[in-house]
Amino acid sequence: MGMFVLKPNVVESCMWALSEESIHRHFAGYLGVKRTCEVEGTHQNVSFDYNGFFDSFFKVRDDDAPYLLPFDTSEINDRSDFWFNENVAGSYSTSSIRDDKPFAEVVEYGGSYSDRWWRLVDDHLTISRREMLEAKVPVEPLAGFLYRDFAVEVEESASIDDIVAIFRE
Repeated sequence: MGMFVLKPNVVESCMWALSEESIHRHFAGYLGVKRTCEVEGTHQNVSFDYNGFFDSFFKVRDDDAPYLLPFDTSEINDRSDFWFNENVAGSYSTSSIRDDKPFAEVVEYGGSYSDRWWRLVDDHLTISRREMLEAKVPVEPLAGFLYRDFAVEVEESASIDDIVAIFRE
């Protein structure tokens, strides 16, 4: 058995490929709720640990803007627009979600503090495509970027397809 880890230049290529797509920044939250639903085995009343999700998949440094989001960067003026601040709750807590934003189109939510819940709305996939994307998201760069800090155990040679398979699972 061997371990497969993406090389830094491959991860950088994935990040730049994503940055060229028209993907709304709330797509990150949608991915988090979708992943939570898959892990919990239900699309109803899940407990979305947005801080844990962002720490696992978007955190790259320790400061007041620790999260690198390569989404919605088509009109950036400088690289500071890639960074998302440490207050993830300000966008994804049930008390912070704004009904006029794309994230609220794909989830229903309620409760507060320890009894917060999120659920994906019916037809969330179609709605997320309409509200957050202009085209299909290229899965290889997305999977490569999200799983950049994870090692994949493989028996023989590995490829990006192995990372994509884990992402899809």
